[in-house]
Amino acid sequence: MAEQDNNFSWKRDFKNVNWPATLKYSLIRAFFAGVAWFLLGLMIGAGNQSGQSLHGAGMVIGFPICYFIFLLPIGLVTGWLSGMGVPFAGFISLVFSLMIVIGDPFVFILKKLQPNSVPVDKPGFFNFKLIIFVINEPAVATPDSGGNELSGSLFKKK
Repeated sequence: MAEQDNNFSWKRDFKNVNWPATLKYSLIRAFFAGVAWFLLGLMIGAGNQSGQSLHGAGMVIGFPICYFIFLLPIGLVTGWLSGMGVPFAGFISLVFSLMIVIGDPFVFILKKLQPNSVPVDKPGFFNFKLIIFVINEPAVATPDSGGNELSGSLFKKK
């Protein structure tokens, strides 16, 4: 399992990323974000037509696909632009992060109920990062690992 560290660096940590665990964790977060958006839509009365159940299935299944195709790339680019000092780019990245963070409480609960189903030790109740990387081993910080990096959290494998 892994512990969270909010100091991810592409130059330092990219070669140590555990891609299967990162993909699994991202899919779990995106799936539960789709569930949360569907439940929120039910609570506010959106989709009271006869096709409501189809809309819910589409939201639960479609949200992870939209996350990987649209939210993640645009959010990472705007996070990178924000690191370079482009005005309001960080706000766009934050909005996209809020779209995925709504599912994090479900991931937290899933970890408590079935510990082996989530590939990290302590998922946060809310993780305000668009992507969270799981890395295999801790990397040593280098002077050139800062600067204009894409934002993200990471979980270090123990």
